[in-house]
Amino acid sequence: MKVSKREVVVTGLGVVSPIDCGSGVDSFWEGICQGRNAIKPLSLIPVGSHYCRFAGEAKGFERFLERRYRRSSSRCLNLFRHALTQAVEDARCASLIHRAGISFGSILGEIDLGQKYIEACVQKRRSCVALLQGYPL
Repeated sequence: MKVSKREVVVTGLGVVSPIDCGSGVDSFWEGICQGRNAIKPLSLIPVGSHYCRFAGEAKGFERFLERRYRRSSSRCLNLFRHALTQAVEDARCASLIHRAGISFGSILGEIDLGQKYIEACVQKRRSCVALLQGYPL
């Protein structure tokens, strides 16, 4: 097996989950260590007569968002925006963000929207941190 000499450095973490509802990585980790159960009856989507009516929902994270984002953006984008904001704050690199690369773990909630945004960033040669500044897609 060939070993790569490239290094990866994780400088900041951000998480929004049903366990912490956007409170941050420390709260999320504490909830995991305590075995906190975040599975509850679904309320954000209609489940009607579906067999499964329970899941983990990240409810209430919106209280951490700037007011202008609460209704102007999609829920998925706001989840991503909040986790990214946490990661940038955790890394203490907001002033250097224009020089940073960003990798994120999930855009599956609205993968087409995420893909369109990434393509727009590449075409316009701007940083994906534009999400933090409220640029429209």
